Amino acid sequence: MKLLKPTWVNHNGKPIFSVDIHPDGTKFATGGQGQDSGKVVIWNMSPVLQEDDEKDENIPKMLCQMDNHLACVNCVRWSNSGMYLASGGDDKLIMVWKRATYIGPSTVFGSSGKLANVEQWRCVSILRNHSGDVMDVAWSPHDAWLASCSVDNTVVIWNAVKFPEILATLRGHSGLVKGLTWDPVGKYIASQADDRSLKVWRTLDWQLETSITKPFDECGGTTHVLRLSWSPDGHYLVSAHAMNNSGPTAQIIEREGWKTNMDFVGHRKAVTVVKFNPKIFKKKQKNGSSAKPSCPYCCCAVGSKDRSLSVWLTCLKRPLVVIHELFDKSIMDISWTLNGLGILVCSMDGSVAFLDFSQDELGDPLSEEEKSRIHQSTYGKSLAIMTEAQLSTAVIENPEMLKYQRRQQQQQLDQKSAATREMGSATSVAGVVNGESLEDIRKNLLKKQVETRTADGRRRITPLCIAQLDTGLKEQNLVKELRPRDLLESSSDSDEKVPLAKASSLSKRKLELEVETVEKKKKGRPRKDSRLMPVSLSVQSPAALTAEKEAMCLSAPALALKLPIPSPQRAFTLQVSSDPSMYIEVENEVTVVGGVKLSRLKCNREGKEWETVLTSRILTAAGSCDVVCVACEKRMLSVFSTCGRRLLSPILLPSPISTLHCTGSYVMALTAAATLSVWDVHRQVVVVKEESLHSILAGSDMTVSQILLTQHGIPVMNLSDGKAYCFNPSLSTWNLVSDKQDSLAQCADFRSSLPSQDAMLCSGPLAIIQGRTSNSGRQAARLFSVPHVVQQETTLAYLENQVAAALTLQSSHEYRHWLLVYARYLVNEGFEYRLREICKDLLGPVHYSTGSQWESTVVGLRKRELLKELLPVIGQNLRFQRLFTECQEQLDILRDK
Repeated sequence: MKLLKPTWVNHNGKPIFSVDIHPDGTKFATGGQGQDSGKVVIWNMSPVLQEDDEKDENIPKMLCQMDNHLACVNCVRWSNSGMYLASGGDDKLIMVWKRATYIGPSTVFGSSGKLANVEQWRCVSILRNHSGDVMDVAWSPHDAWLASCSVDNTVVIWNAVKFPEILATLRGHSGLVKGLTWDPVGKYIASQADDRSLKVWRTLDWQLETSITKPFDECGGTTHVLRLSWSPDGHYLVSAHAMNNSGPTAQIIEREGWKTNMDFVGHRKAVTVVKFNPKIFKKKQKNGSSAKPSCPYCCCAVGSKDRSLSVWLTCLKRPLVVIHELFDKSIMDISWTLNGLGILVCSMDGSVAFLDFSQDELGDPLSEEEKSRIHQSTYGKSLAIMTEAQLSTAVIENPEMLKYQRRQQQQQLDQKSAATREMGSATSVAGVVNGESLEDIRKNLLKKQVETRTADGRRRITPLCIAQLDTGLKEQNLVKELRPRDLLESSSDSDEKVPLAKASSLSKRKLELEVETVEKKKKGRPRKDSRLMPVSLSVQSPAALTAEKEAMCLSAPALALKLPIPSPQRAFTLQVSSDPSMYIEVENEVTVVGGVKLSRLKCNREGKEWETVLTSRILTAAGSCDVVCVACEKRMLSVFSTCGRRLLSPILLPSPISTLHCTGSYVMALTAAATLSVWDVHRQVVVVKEESLHSILAGSDMTVSQILLTQHGIPVMNLSDGKAYCFNPSLSTWNLVSDKQDSLAQCADFRSSLPSQDAMLCSGPLAIIQGRTSNSGRQAARLFSVPHVVQQETTLAYLENQVAAALTLQSSHEYRHWLLVYARYLVNEGFEYRLREICKDLLGPVHYSTGSQWESTVVGLRKRELLKELLPVIGQNLRFQRLFTECQEQLDILRDK
């Protein structure tokens, strides 16, 4: 190891707060205090590395000096592409610098012509948002985002492709934020502050993933900076300024579970900065010795207020080297060269030091292929990990890069043709997957089944998914004995926002929306929120149930469908909504006027009551926050506003009512003859017209177990076999939107493409219909071993089904969620053609033409806004740089029009 202190690198005796080496290794930047402003200087690296160059007067040492900052500069950071330099200072500003295209020396402002700028760097963006000093800035691995933190307690995420657009402001720290670091694939960003906490944020939704406080509880006093660092393999996050048994440490936090069991110890004062070497190493093999496989390890440098520097290898318990009293004041920043062998350190005393290591000391750096294999084991099968700093995301014109892209595309084609061959072979009975016959695979899987025993001694078999190896044999549908809960049951009203009503008179319900039996019939007893409850069926006796059972079960397809009819009751009450609180009360034959028995309908909405009378008995009622409707004998349906005003003349139904529903201004009637109608009462139009359930129930022993009417007036039928169909009014078709026995759902594995384990979607019609089945696949995937290409195909098919189902149900936030998950999976697995097709549809025509059929919105969402959300996702895989740039440029053209 060599140690140098180039005295010519200085800020005229003023402190240097930050140092960063350019990705190409030819230059480095320093930031700190100038004479009466902040100063950013770009220096030549070769006089540091070569003594001859240092002595050669023709080789410039300083390349450019920028005095634009109004106050001290706290941080300088090069983008991974090397095209930009970002600097943040006490003037609350972040400046982004780019090298000017023209070449020629210029004098440094105020230097009387003594100092000359060899390179011209100009400020291309000034980012203003912070209300306090900017302490740290950090570029994301793919240069799509720039993060900055400040003494105003916030972290701001800037859209680096479109400065000065802000993507998010992360609030949660209660003290000055003094350090930032990105996880190597850009899934997380971590920040550390004076509030004695380190916080990890998800980049998918910019929400807090975890807050770590325990290692910092004992910390007293403050440091000027808290520069934390993430290891290049992604496994470890190391903090500045932690304490252990009253001694200063750098806390090691494991990505797996955010555990804090290890730390770097030995410094006498608070740790100010930690910086991981960009390389992953393995032990150097001695000549002649047999090559033993060694565990890869990382290298980390730690700087402290005690003016000393320690360098650690994660495979050793003690530091590799410690240099005491390297400076006269606290160490402020550390930067490694990209080859991992050199390190620059700067100090508050205004000087820098350079340490040069040999490969014998550090080890052999892993190749990019080995590094990406480690990444794949950490982050799943993702190929988005190739976000290495030395591969520029900006220079698309580079022929080498284009060649690389084409090679990746060819690999995808080869993979797809292999997948087609494998999937094709899987359809024949004597098919072979990876050299094994399907029958062998089936037998082996059955041998692997997991058996456990419950406390009472019963055997439990954990099922293994073998459905996708089906050789065409159909399983018999089991006839399910009808119980009261198999009758037509339903949940209505708002599907996007489903609060649980707390009704003390009824037992607690599960969130899975398993529908309970028919309603209570005691007069005046309010029911739970009808949004989660069966609304319509009232059956009086067990004898009646038997009759209904026979009506519901089809013994042969030729028989006409007949659904149960509600029996007339003397009186009943139901709760329509809990917020606002709303009840409907029905009393039949309460009074006689002119020989006609009248029935009374009462409605109570937040204490305000109205009532009306009808000339025949009311069989069932339903309501929402917008309408109340009742179905009477003689097939009559009446609809009222929530103030009691009749909205329509009585509707004559084609056959007696079976089930009635309301959501918003939509009314749905299912008749005993199994025909379904939906009307939009406000617009007075039919949405679904007397549509038969025959196509979804014919030729089977299925019964309808639950009904849902979405906020967009789309009816959904959940059947007793676990399938759910919705009627698509625009296509006039029944569409399958959920199947609890779906083998795709059981085999699909898209864990690496989800926002986070905590951010699972839990509201919306699709989530309600599917319950928790969307989780089952990821559990089954761990038990079921399939070739990766088969797993890819099943995952793609499942995600495409989810996107299509959300579109059919017109559920905008679920459509957005599943589209983002699908796009992330395409990016991770490298499916360019499908991804390009999505982008093309979202972008639409850039130049308007009258013959264009393109719609600018989908389920109420603006397509081009969705494309903007996809861009950072696409930017995570270097092979999609071209697509990323194309989309970005087209969106810029559209914005400027």
